[in-house]
Amino acid sequence: MIADQDLLLLGEIELVAAYVVMAGLLLSIAIWNRLRWWIRAGSIVITFGFFFVTFMSVRHMLGWPTAEQLPDRFELLWAFVQEPDEATRYPGAIYVWAMKLAGEGAIEEAEVYTPGAVDTRVAVAQMPRAYRLPYDRSSHKDVHDAVINLMEGTRQIGVSTRKPKKPGEYAPQSRYSFYDRPDPILPPKGIGGRE
Repeated sequence: MIADQDLLLLGEIELVAAYVVMAGLLLSIAIWNRLRWWIRAGSIVITFGFFFVTFMSVRHMLGWPTAEQLPDRFELLWAFVQEPDEATRYPGAIYVWAMKLAGEGAIEEAEVYTPGAVDTRVAVAQMPRAYRLPYDRSSHKDVHDAVINLMEGTRQIGVSTRKPKKPGEYAPQSRYSFYDRPDPILPPKGIGGRE
């Protein structure tokens, strides 16, 4: 089994391999082509230059938050709020570190604690993801309260509470509510030959 850290290293190795293959193809074309020597040499130098620039750029992008929408159901691991700043005209942002939970679609508050309504199991190979959400005052309060609960030791889940008004309509700014994580549903005792 490959560890999470090894997956990142594997991605970097794949990037290097792709550039080596491209450089090899360019080199073979340059050797057998009848172009002027300075055109062939320049194309080889430019290819290796792009290899270095891309490799360094990808290394700096790892771990940056995505602007994608949060999943409909997720476990909140941590959050950080940057309030708007009028002096610099910074609009503010809410940064959420979360892990996706199984299930799709919005869920009502009454259903959250119904057994089996929210599957709190996390896939073995799943890694946390950082999200960047636009700032608004009500989300700031909700996220702040959820972080306080996390600091007190109560795990939190987030669920989408805003549904599109009509079938097929897209809700670009979904609203999320945070709840104490429900206890997982355990299999009945005696399964697997043990009593």
